[in-house]
Amino acid sequence: MPATKTTIILPEEFTKITGSDFDIDHLYLASFNFHKGENGMMTRSFDVGTKEYHQNKILEMLMVLLKDTEHSLNHLYKPIDNDTELVTDVSDYIEERGSTKDSPYNFGTLHEQVIRKNDYITGKKGIAPFALNSTSHVLCRNYGVKFKGTKLVNNTRLKDFDGRTDKDNNPVESWLSGFINAHVDIVKDPYISRLNVNPFTYNMLNLMIRCGWGDTALWFLANPIIRSMAQANDLADSQYMRRPNKNKTGRSYREELILNAVKEYLTDTEVSDEKIEWLLTSPQASEQRIMYVKKLDQI
Repeated sequence: MPATKTTIILPEEFTKITGSDFDIDHLYLASFNFHKGENGMMTRSFDVGTKEYHQNKILEMLMVLLKDTEHSLNHLYKPIDNDTELVTDVSDYIEERGSTKDSPYNFGTLHEQVIRKNDYITGKKGIAPFALNSTSHVLCRNYGVKFKGTKLVNNTRLKDFDGRTDKDNNPVESWLSGFINAHVDIVKDPYISRLNVNPFTYNMLNLMIRCGWGDTALWFLANPIIRSMAQANDLADSQYMRRPNKNKTGRSYREELILNAVKEYLTDTEVSDEKIEWLLTSPQASEQRIMYVKKLDQI
């Protein structure tokens, strides 16, 4: 590894394994203790019981574990980007919202600046929910946390919070880690915004991911009706949008905007209180949802 003062050039594979990127990363190194032996040659052998002897033994045991590719913890140092690829593999198939036409100096336009600001705000807010769910999922696995096994819950697989992998045998923790990485990297590549991952869908996405739905959760969020509902939820935060309804509470105004978004796809009858009650309680409606989920699982 060539070195120039405090700079070293590492193998190309090192960047992928460590997840290094364009910012300033700190790296901590450990080295064996050496001293000059009786024959004048450098050696790392020390008298048993000395501090240097025990330090070298710890490093030797660590190297044995890392080099054992079958029976040890070598999978813990797999490339961080492997988790991110679970998310990017889906985002590559989802188109940008609105116009994707590039133009000179587009970055300086007010429209583009607002979009970028929303991306950065989403990135800042999105790290904590997925980090919290990542920790929570480990606890749920340790204690076998599950929903009560109703027929609907069992058939939709929105039951088990103690699963290790999703329906495609990808680790659930890898999905959660991938979403954390996506929000950290949002300045470099805001692909997470294309997936409709935002404060409105955080809970929904984490529920489906932790229950083992994997990439199906992202395809679900990409539905136009879910996108419209999320957009309406964002508009409710705008002070300018709330002026015509200034006498209403923020919660009621938010509900009104989301309902209007839903009505773009459903009729008044389909979103009536009676219809919603039927969907929640009717055995026939439950059977319809189960059939839909089974079809979705085959996609």
